[in-house]
Amino acid sequence: MVIQIAEIIIQMIKKNKQEKPLKKTISFLSLQFQLAVFFFIMVCATLRIQGQSKLKNKFNFGNMEFAGSPMSQAKILLRQVFPYGKLGESKNLPNILNKVLSGEISTVSLEKIKIYLLNNQINQNDIGGDLNLPLCKNNAGITANYFVIHDTSFPLNSDLKDFPKNINNSNWRGNSLKNLNHPRPKIPVHVFVNRMGYSGTQTSFNLSCFATKLETNGFLGMRSHGDFIHIEMIQPRIFDSKKIDAISPNPGFTQPQLKRLALLYIVASARKKQWLIPAFHACLDEGIKNSHDDPQNFNLIDWSNEIENLIIEINSIKTTNFSPSRKINVSINAPYLESINCLGVIKKIKQEFNGGDASWSREISLPYKGKFTLEAHYVTKLDSFPNGYPSTRNEGLSKHLKRSFSNYKLFDPNISFLKLYKYNNSWTPQENGKFGQGSIGENQNKLLDTENELWMMNMMWAQGFKPKLNSKFLVSFGGRNVVVISGYETGPRDSKFLGGLTGEVHSWLKTSTESIIRIIYLKDQSVKPGPCNCQPLAGID
Repeated sequence: MVIQIAEIIIQMIKKNKQEKPLKKTISFLSLQFQLAVFFFIMVCATLRIQGQSKLKNKFNFGNMEFAGSPMSQAKILLRQVFPYGKLGESKNLPNILNKVLSGEISTVSLEKIKIYLLNNQINQNDIGGDLNLPLCKNNAGITANYFVIHDTSFPLNSDLKDFPKNINNSNWRGNSLKNLNHPRPKIPVHVFVNRMGYSGTQTSFNLSCFATKLETNGFLGMRSHGDFIHIEMIQPRIFDSKKIDAISPNPGFTQPQLKRLALLYIVASARKKQWLIPAFHACLDEGIKNSHDDPQNFNLIDWSNEIENLIIEINSIKTTNFSPSRKINVSINAPYLESINCLGVIKKIKQEFNGGDASWSREISLPYKGKFTLEAHYVTKLDSFPNGYPSTRNEGLSKHLKRSFSNYKLFDPNISFLKLYKYNNSWTPQENGKFGQGSIGENQNKLLDTENELWMMNMMWAQGFKPKLNSKFLVSFGGRNVVVISGYETGPRDSKFLGGLTGEVHSWLKTSTESIIRIIYLKDQSVKPGPCNCQPLAGID
């Protein structure tokens, strides 16, 4: 109606081609009314050009949110986006989004997120910047409320009829994350996510930016800047018959891309200590002329599954080993080296191997000294395989080693990956079980923590002498000490070895399979596995 009235007034002005008749028409009007009519015409003409936002009038500048509960808002803001900016109907949210937006599930601990990032070699600067900084605030001083998902709509050659086969690989130029650091490039967003699941920060989460038409002066304006966290998902487009870049891949985004987006959502929400309301760009700009049509072919269920999996994985991390109160051993530059009570107790152990002519047995009393062979790697809770365990000696090992390497670097920041795993880069052999499986059977992948697997020790235990899972021993060499756990594996068969140690333990002790290593059974079984300082020096109580 407003636009119709404005058009009537405009038509009246057009009919009065001469200035004099127009003055006669409005001569009875006061100056104030003339000005009101003028501004009325200008505003309405602007609305006619820009279109009318369907959300502007639902925005409350008091709390800087749209009307409704977080769940009801998300239903509107996460409607499926079709080509040319058409939107689907609002639908019920995936269960995990209902749980987080209702407050049933709390945001994830920043401390655990930091450990997760270390385990997975993810730099904080790639996921919105320093986690210790708060999320950006809008002009009302309220912390950002919305997590906006975009796609880059990267236009390919207009002659292409199908997408190149390499769009999900590093050799496709659209996946480049270069030149995203300050000073900001022209596209003002917070983070870009490429199709391989890597991300790059353009604007830190503690700084505001705007990337929708809704945030411009014709609509919400500058007061809304800082109320939205903007994430660009890299997606190529090809042209339709009308030469419009409206066609996107299907599915629109890769699984690694959705996983990184889930991590960004968890991180941004953790920095606010409240779950942000997710939104699609096209839904925010609904009704505005020439609004965008992204993100295309976004699978909300798949993304929600990634959010749920990450919440479970990160929440399962134990933070005790990473307490800032742990004592520091500055002399060897190990930030997480703790001083512990290294007193041991006398413990009798029987070792035995039944192998025909190669059979052997012996009894020892700890503390004891001997050689330890180099053990391979064992499947942990975070290692995932279709059948529970790898089908080859190297399947899925790369991710496992990356996590282990990140854990180890907490104690030795200067170690290189190649040096640590030069001779130790496979799962333990099948033998009587499966690759990566010790002697406790199928449940190992539900019992063995990732951070503990680095510090494992085993012996050829005789029947009845195998210790309980996670029993703590101390191995020492040349003034270096490591608390190791046992009970998961039995071996080695070769009697020249007292037992076996992981490559990480050998690396810390600076030992080889020919070194004579001292081992004791610790009196204090509550200490944490890993390198340590001994106070008092290791002895027997």
